[in-house]
Amino acid sequence: MNELLAFYTGHGCDSAGRTFDQLLRFSDAELERTHDYIQWLFPLSTRSQAVPSSPQLDTPTITMLRDNPQAQERIRLAFARMLQFYGLLLDDDPDDPIVDRGPHWESRHRNWLSKGNHNYHRITRILTSLHVLGRPKYALAFYDCLALINRDHGGKIGDAFAHWRGAVR
Repeated sequence: MNELLAFYTGHGCDSAGRTFDQLLRFSDAELERTHDYIQWLFPLSTRSQAVPSSPQLDTPTITMLRDNPQAQERIRLAFARMLQFYGLLLDDDPDDPIVDRGPHWESRHRNWLSKGNHNYHRITRILTSLHVLGRPKYALAFYDCLALINRDHGGKIGDAFAHWRGAVR
């Protein structure tokens, strides 16, 4: 079985031996300080600069992940967990999902909303992966929320915002 499909369907582990469920149970502090999980939760077809040994998507893997209902549900779960990490919340209407600031926005945004923050790379990855893996409405909802955050916080996001725009187009 393909390593990413096995990981996403609960039949495999990431390169550090962690399951999908274990990664989703990471605390916010663990998510912040660990740098080799995001490539598994939100894979891309390009090699990761931060973790070159992480898996890469190819066309057959993209098709398998898009066509597998369990993988699609787990993509949604991974997205919701990362939103929580950022202090955001998913209103999961299948036709029109909305991402908005959640109840922990005030405490969480201070950890990532600053010029040049490494989480901006993670967000670019999440947006791109969601789009590629068949969840473009989630990517657009996240982008729309980020646009409001950028506006409300005086453009702190800076150049990363252009990368985010490109990720959802």
